[in-house]
Amino acid sequence: PGQRRRRIGLDRTIVCYSMGVMVTEGMRNGFEGMIVGSAASALSQLEESETVLQCHALRSLDVLADLFWHEISPALSKIQALSGDEEFPDAKLAALVSAKVLFHLGELDEALEYALAAGDRFDVSASSEFSRTLRGRCIDEYIAIRVRQDGQAKDIYPGLGVVVERILDECVHKGEVQEVLGVALEARRLDRVEDTILNGCKSAEERVTSLGYCFRCAQTLVASRSYREEVLRLIADLHRREAQPDQVAIALCLAFVGDDRGVAEIFSMLLSSSASSPEQEESNELIALQIAFDIYDNDTPQFASKVLTHMGIHPSTST
Repeated sequence: PGQRRRRIGLDRTIVCYSMGVMVTEGMRNGFEGMIVGSAASALSQLEESETVLQCHALRSLDVLADLFWHEISPALSKIQALSGDEEFPDAKLAALVSAKVLFHLGELDEALEYALAAGDRFDVSASSEFSRTLRGRCIDEYIAIRVRQDGQAKDIYPGLGVVVERILDECVHKGEVQEVLGVALEARRLDRVEDTILNGCKSAEERVTSLGYCFRCAQTLVASRSYREEVLRLIADLHRREAQPDQVAIALCLAFVGDDRGVAEIFSMLLSSSASSPEQEESNELIALQIAFDIYDNDTPQFASKVLTHMGIHPSTST
């Protein structure tokens, strides 16, 4: 009551005499930086018929939602309607405000739907409880869908895959490579595993360390045997692309998938007479011994016998 507003020239300044506060449409974050004790003024603007005032109200409500969600909740249906209006210029912002209010109301599934509808308005890098919780929920939902459909799932929520990609890109940007690899492995996204190793790691040492992490995950977290074999073959292939491939790691991957011929080829390469120096020859022999010990410790004698057979060695059946 008693609130008056007027436009002032090209500046399109909105003067709210009831609060004694002057704000402009150019302010991105509404009342950010000012002490505000209520969302009443913004909610009043939301009821206006003019689109410019509704947009300004949403910018203010976006900032105020975490504190005054209980005041905003009675207007939730109005905000949700704006988010679904294709002609409304700030529909994505309306979706984001809806998501924040629903989040505080405990409606996490619905909050996720509206956060996804908000598109790039949903800041996946923010440190707020709202962003952290919905980031985790996005990833959990994405992994569950992919596993349920054996890596071939389509999004339940439109835009879920896009948001997950944004989250993973942000993690890579922050140097959180292992977090990305863990999600990608669980979600059966071997393309993302490969891309993260090749483009997300900043050095050969980091790539080898990350491949070791993937190997441990494959051995301890991956339940599907067929998928584990895919992961291990990819790890072996990525090791081979290094300037100095880790032959022990490659042999272990091949041994765990039962590729006796591949392991035999590694032995033959290491024990050939093509070493460039006596030191290199000695190093190759030590690597071969390490692989032999690892195979003996981790697998059955039958596998070792098959490897020897491929090398033209016929082991005695006696003990």
